Amino acid sequence: MRTISPLKIGSMASTAAAIATTLEKVYCGRVAWLKIVNMPGGLARVVNGLIPAEKKNKVSFPTNVAAELLERMEPHQLESRYGGAAPDLAPDETYPFHFFRNPRGKAAVLEEHPIESFMSSEREPEDFSM
Repeated sequence: MRTISPLKIGSMASTAAAIATTLEKVYCGRVAWLKIVNMPGGLARVVNGLIPAEKKNKVSFPTNVAAELLERMEPHQLESRYGGAAPDLAPDETYPFHFFRNPRGKAAVLEEHPIESFMSSEREPEDFSM
């Protein structure tokens, strides 16, 4: 773990606020939940103070990362350092993003994918021919 100088916390907090504002404008209403991991405790309090009150129920700083992430994800989707079965990746190995099989995971409520239920309906397909 790296030590952060107290003199840099203000700069980091303003950067985090700018990123949060940009994300809010671009992705407004698209985040169901957000788990922020590996953030030093003091900085977590600063960041938590920047989160709007109506969004705080969607954001958390888990203390038991493995337990909380495994509630929402399949083990093969998580690196072993986070309690999963996937190998740990170096920072330069994480881009481009790797898409996993079975992305719906444990949080899926439907028994079938929505497109499958749409395609199996009794409706006639639309004719888009000219």
